Amino acid sequence: MLIDVHSHYLPKDLARALERRTDPPRIIAGGGKTFIEYGEGSMTPLAPVFTEPELILAGMNDARIDHAVLSVTIPGVDWLDPVEGEHENAARLFGIQVPARKAAD
Repeated sequence: MLIDVHSHYLPKDLARALERRTDPPRIIAGGGKTFIEYGEGSMTPLAPVFTEPELILAGMNDARIDHAVLSVTIPGVDWLDPVEGEHENAARLFGIQVPARKAAD
């Protein structure tokens, strides 16, 4: 049995939340490519294999991997803005309990 213990995944709901953002971290498109922008001058290409479970499974089959441990790729939910509710809404996608926060005065 072969197990991949380090495989990244970006759930589609989190990707949609990042696409709605106007400030980093966010997902942007340009020149026919999609990128995750982490901050000024810091971005990485976002390949479909990060968001499409079917592609992940196909790659696993090609490599004869039986199981994979998935981790949410950065930026994850912890970079989202808790004041705007992004953090709590995205965290619910993964069943993460987020403490209630008091809005800034």
